Amino acid sequence: MKSLILLISLGLVSGAILERGTGCNANNCLRAVRASARTAFASADCSSYLLTTVTPATSTSYQTTTITNQAPAVTVTTTTKIFSIVGSTTVKKAKRDPQPITIPAPSRGAALERRQVTVVPSSIPPYASPCSSPAAYVSACSCIGVLPSVTTAPTPVTTTTVSQTVSVTSTATVTVTSTVPVCDPANNYGIIYNGGFASGSPGQSNIGYTTHVFPDITTPAGCCAKCFQQVGCFTYDLILSPGECTLFWLTAGTTTNPSNTNLCPYGVLSEYTNTGDAFGTGPCNMYVGPPL
Repeated sequence: MKSLILLISLGLVSGAILERGTGCNANNCLRAVRASARTAFASADCSSYLLTTVTPATSTSYQTTTITNQAPAVTVTTTTKIFSIVGSTTVKKAKRDPQPITIPAPSRGAALERRQVTVVPSSIPPYASPCSSPAAYVSACSCIGVLPSVTTAPTPVTTTTVSQTVSVTSTATVTVTSTVPVCDPANNYGIIYNGGFASGSPGQSNIGYTTHVFPDITTPAGCCAKCFQQVGCFTYDLILSPGECTLFWLTAGTTTNPSNTNLCPYGVLSEYTNTGDAFGTGPCNMYVGPPL
């Protein structure tokens, strides 16, 4: 009887040694976890318990929306002078030219710092109640081959909508065209001055001019018309070269007061003269009065 008891005792001791050799103690906690009736879901419970989930800090995506405000139209008026025998005044409206003005979007402000979130296991299943502590349950799970693991969740994204306002101002350009009658035979084709001189107007400097005779133009009407077709022309006559048209026109100059005609890029002179029948003033010359 003693031998039998001894052998049984040795058997138990030998069994206990084998468990220790594997690093697992066959205690009530381990038995509860690896019971054959719950083997299928015990591993799943252990895996769930030992899974650490890391959620990255939230990323912010900014979406910009534009609000367009139509501002009141701005009207710009320009005057253009043209020369013709028939006088009339017409108004032409150019196309509106929208000029976008961007108002800066409101500041996004100082955002709260977003941090990474880590979720660790916390719940032991009821059937493992013999496990005296979380460490004991973790040990039992490792004995059935389930070890701790870490998974990273997708980065959460929040979308912030930022509004910006764009004001569109329409500019309406109104061009007033003034037609000035010239070379009128009733006014001696404009040849109504005699003597005096032409001088640079205020803001006009570095003036250069030339003289040219047109032998093929022999009439006051033709000479006047030629001057009002020539860029820079300021005087015309048939006296200096009898029977032939003589023109004087500007070839250089600067001015701070540009004319409202494309015939006078160098500005308009000021004419100080007397009345008579020697010459006429062209588009780039303006009668001021008698000589000083």
